[in-house]
Amino acid sequence: GGMAESFMTLAAVAALANGTTTITNVENQRHKHCNRLEVVASELRAVGVECKETKDGLIIEGNPRLRSRAVIEATRINTHSDGRVAMSFAVLGCAVPGIRIEGKRCVDASYPTFWNHLSTIEANLRPVVESQSIKIPQNEASVWIVGMRGVGKSILG
Repeated sequence: GGMAESFMTLAAVAALANGTTTITNVENQRHKHCNRLEVVASELRAVGVECKETKDGLIIEGNPRLRSRAVIEATRINTHSDGRVAMSFAVLGCAVPGIRIEGKRCVDASYPTFWNHLSTIEANLRPVVESQSIKIPQNEASVWIVGMRGVGKSILG
C-alpha cells in the first residue's frame, strides 16, 4: 500500500519504544532501491537494537536507553544509496547520540532540502549534519505527524 515505505521511520521510532513492535505486510520493500527489510534490520542491530527479519516485516525490541548511550565511536549507517533509509535513520539520529549517516546525498533526488529542514529542529545532529543548529522559540515550533486519515495520529499516550 501507500504507507509501506513509511515502515522504516516506524522502525526507527520503535527502536526507542518500550516493548516489542511487529511490522508486517511490507514484503514488497525487499525489492526497492535495496532490500529495505534487510538493511533496516542490519542497521538497527548496528545501533544496538534487537531486530529480527521475518518473511514480510520486522520484529523490533525497543531500547529506550539508546537515548543516553555512551558513544565511543560513531555508528555509521550504510544507506545503500536509498534516500528513505537515510531519512529514517536521521530521525533515529535526532534521539540517539553517535549516529552518522553515510552517503547522505542520496536524499537529494526526492527531498533536496531534507538536511536543512532537519537541522532547524533542536536535536543532536552533529554526527549527521555539518551545519549549525537553529533554536526555534517554543511558541513557533511545529510538529508534523504524517499518515493516513483515521489511523490514530491524534491519540497520545
